[in-house]
Amino acid sequence: MLKSIFTLLIAPVLAGIAISLFDHWLDDQGRK
Repeated sequence: MLKSIFTLLIAPVLAGIAISLFDHWLDDQGRK
C-alpha cells in the first residue's frame, strides 16, 4: 500500500525531470 503511494508521488517527479532533460537536449540539437 505505502509503496504504491510512494510510486504515485515519485512518478510525476521523474517524468518532470525526464521532460526537462529532453527539453535541454532538444535545445542543444537545435543550436548546432
